Amino acid sequence: MDIQKFCDFDLQKFALGAIKKNENFFVEGSGTAVITGDHGNLALMHLQDMNIEMSSEMEDIFGGESNLPVYSYQTEKNTKVTFTNASMNLDVISVTQGVTQEEQATVFKSEKFEVPSGGVLTLSESTADVNTLVLTDENGSLVAFTKGTGASITVDSALEGRTLEAFYDYTVTAGAIGTSVLTTSVPGYVTISHRSKPMKQKNGRVIRIYTKIYRARCDGTLNVDFKHKEAFAPELTFNMVDPERADKKYISFTIRDVTDDPDLENMISPM
Repeated sequence: MDIQKFCDFDLQKFALGAIKKNENFFVEGSGTAVITGDHGNLALMHLQDMNIEMSSEMEDIFGGESNLPVYSYQTEKNTKVTFTNASMNLDVISVTQGVTQEEQATVFKSEKFEVPSGGVLTLSESTADVNTLVLTDENGSLVAFTKGTGASITVDSALEGRTLEAFYDYTVTAGAIGTSVLTTSVPGYVTISHRSKPMKQKNGRVIRIYTKIYRARCDGTLNVDFKHKEAFAPELTFNMVDPERADKKYISFTIRDVTDDPDLENMISPM
């Protein structure tokens, strides 16, 4: 053991002492967030920003001869948290829309056929939804067909030798995940936990800020915006509601000294 290094570290820790309630800190970065609810966990590991907006509304009461209010009381308390994440996963839809992952994912494809004698065609996907099938000829005109069994259809035998193109939906269970938003879907209630990046302070201390939102609900807004040569970053907005806890807490903030924490690979040091 390096005795000198051990002693130096202990002396530094002793000099820092415990975190004081009026001690000021420098914070940088967006950190990470985990949103837990009835549909599982959504981990936002690539946050671009996290914003908490706390507000309240006051009502003034006037009386007597004064032009100033004689009393003011709080009529409403609001808190909104917004996340912008650099990456996208299916749980973003689950949390914001109140849906779950499906056992089968829906995809679609187009394929061409040369009409055989008898006019019976069999789509290449056994799970094809024939109800979604659009069949066209070489000119893009619709071609009538009759549903058969499974993924087979029948067209007019007069089309023998012609090339037709089929476009349809089908489902897969391997290599894909999917979900569907229903007309009756509503977002559920969640708990939000946010941890800031560790940051080294001027005095050598390393701190993290932990934020806990006990009960919130997404406002249901999700803009999917794909653009040429631009990365898509989904934005999620949650409005806090009363968790009805016995201690009356609905949001908490904690500043923790993590100088001894070995997991500081993302530490930010001031210049």
